[in-house]
Amino acid sequence: MNKEASPVFQDRYRTTPFADRSSLVRGVAAFDLLEKRNVVLLELPVEPGDDRLDITSLEAADRIDRLTELDHPSLIKVFDYFVEGGRTFLVIQPFDAISFTDLFSRERAPALSNILQWSDDLFEVLIYLHSLPEPFLHNDITPANAWLTRSSTINVRFPAIRRTAKKDINAEGARSALPFRSLEYLWDDIDETTKLVISRGFDDAPFDELLKSKPDERSDIYSLSATLYFAMTKVAPTDAMTRTVNILDGAGDPVRSVSETNRNISESISNVVMKGLSVKRAERYHSAYEMRMDLFAATEPLFDNLTRLPNAVQFNTHLRSAIDESTSENPVKFGVMLVQLNNIDEVYSQFGRLLGDEAMLKLSVHIRQSVRVADVVGRVGPNMFSLLLFEPGTPSDIEKIASRLQSRIAEPLIIEDSSIQITSTVGTSVSSSTRKEGETFIHEAEAALVTAAANGPNSSAIY
Repeated sequence: MNKEASPVFQDRYRTTPFADRSSLVRGVAAFDLLEKRNVVLLELPVEPGDDRLDITSLEAADRIDRLTELDHPSLIKVFDYFVEGGRTFLVIQPFDAISFTDLFSRERAPALSNILQWSDDLFEVLIYLHSLPEPFLHNDITPANAWLTRSSTINVRFPAIRRTAKKDINAEGARSALPFRSLEYLWDDIDETTKLVISRGFDDAPFDELLKSKPDERSDIYSLSATLYFAMTKVAPTDAMTRTVNILDGAGDPVRSVSETNRNISESISNVVMKGLSVKRAERYHSAYEMRMDLFAATEPLFDNLTRLPNAVQFNTHLRSAIDESTSENPVKFGVMLVQLNNIDEVYSQFGRLLGDEAMLKLSVHIRQSVRVADVVGRVGPNMFSLLLFEPGTPSDIEKIASRLQSRIAEPLIIEDSSIQITSTVGTSVSSSTRKEGETFIHEAEAALVTAAANGPNSSAIY
């Protein structure tokens, strides 16, 4: 927003000097004087090449009207919109988060368990949008439009006002979105000769079903699958048009499977993502719910059924990977922390399994939120969590991590008007210049647990 702009819009939105920087580069922080809440004013430019549409278009105005009606905890909320001085603004909720693009560009990417947890939020968004009385396509699921908040929850950009047209492909940000667009999404902007070649080459599927019909729920599934592919491999898939040309030329699909690109991803998980990423729409999942259930089934043997955290088998796989990654030339410092919940059994005994499981879920969220996104949190026993902490720091730093964990765990749980406080014991084993096997780390952390338990509830020790 330029300096000449009025500090108050519509006699209602008073701008503040701090612009919102969470990937919404045109967003300016403001305060809604009527609703008494902080908001962000997001300008929608109409210059050639921009990937948004002038609100004066009836189609765009109708879609924006519908945007204001959407209400989902993982969707960036659009409160309102207005036009002032020939400039169009959306009024949206403020948020502080990091995009998947930035998050997965880091040297150490988040653990698979975290990706699966976040993918569930993304599935929820699509299930919500696609299940509305008049289904709403998102049309813009990309790593740049999915954000992780400070509380480790997902915020997804509100659905696109219109799809990106061919003339906009070179616009800022549009080209980076191409790997996440399905072929039918781009179909209207492909030249007629290419359309003919593709339609004849894909003669094993009805033409209308394959391409001519408008994008549908399966187009969003392609974008979500491409985003999960990027999260699991740190590589953006080749765009759908290039993939199609290669396949029709007999060169094969240039997109390698997830499991080929990242050996730590199982073939069963890879198969689910790759099905959602099929070039041919007819070969993808028909609904986000169907894909979500298949991904759940593929991960079930490796993850705790309640918390969806790695079980003992999967946690040990992560641990072995960290051990193998560390060499004398490039040592990787990490620690294994065991967290024993001391009195959670009393919750189950007093309130039953349903409320006990609800309490356990809350505790698992508190534990995940107490460590960094690259760290691994597993549930390895009914009352035991295990943490793989990378670069944990000095013994004093580890004690601070343990103290932070125990403080979060000890936050009162309100169950049927009763306030319950869970105590915990923490034991930690850290890596050293001497190579240790995974079992050694676990045994050392267990020994530290015994030492800590002797000092009473909410104690910790380092082996």
